[in-house]
Amino acid sequence: MSRWPGTTSRSCCSTGRGSPSSATNRSRDDRTLWVRNGCDIFVRIALIMRVVRDAAALDAEMAAQWRTNEEQRLFAFLLLSQLLADGDVLKPGLSVDEANDILFALNSVGVSPLLTTSRGWTPARWERWLVTTLVASLLR
Repeated sequence: MSRWPGTTSRSCCSTGRGSPSSATNRSRDDRTLWVRNGCDIFVRIALIMRVVRDAAALDAEMAAQWRTNEEQRLFAFLLLSQLLADGDVLKPGLSVDEANDILFALNSVGVSPLLTTSRGWTPARWERWLVTTLVASLLR
């Protein structure tokens, strides 16, 4: 795996290039870009995903689609969590599995509409909050 969303290569995570602090800064910039790209996509598909989630309770095909989507999201966040660990930028003591759980929960169909629809946040405000919260929760 040499490429992943929002970056040109995995080398952004390497602590072998430059100082550890510059690797951490590159990593933060790359993760911020990754989250922002994800937010753009999420805002466009959030309504559809809520329909699929809600229909899953009544329809077996929708339930299967929902499970597939959740498995794909979990796997994507696992890749990101592992990249963060490989780049030695996860907070000390935070495991890959815990980072994955945090990413999975905060980037969910439940959180985005809670803030953008129920609380009236703009998508841009939600994105800023998500980036700030993820950086504070995950990175050194």
